[in-house]
Amino acid sequence: ENPDIVLLGHSFGGLTIMKWLEEYYGEEKEEGKSNNKQQNINLAGVSLLCSVPPSGNGPMTLRFLFRSIRDSWKITAGFVLKKAITDKANCRELFFGGEDYDNG
Repeated sequence: ENPDIVLLGHSFGGLTIMKWLEEYYGEEKEEGKSNNKQQNINLAGVSLLCSVPPSGNGPMTLRFLFRSIRDSWKITAGFVLKKAITDKANCRELFFGGEDYDNG
């Protein structure tokens, strides 16, 4: 017997789960086709935390770029160049916002 499972996904993990759900549960009744994969999975629930939308994060990135070149650079430097690992101020601003004295 297969146990019930709950899928948890954060950020791109949430996007991965959404795509997986499309594969296993979406449009399976297309022209009389059945999806045999589904029979082996007892899905009890799904939780998506801060997930990337199914359309991707491109539109969000463009909104940041058009709104503020400075903020776009901070995000790029912090995550892509991994500056948030070594720069306390960049890390605080990206994850918490504000200054040191604002957040304790």
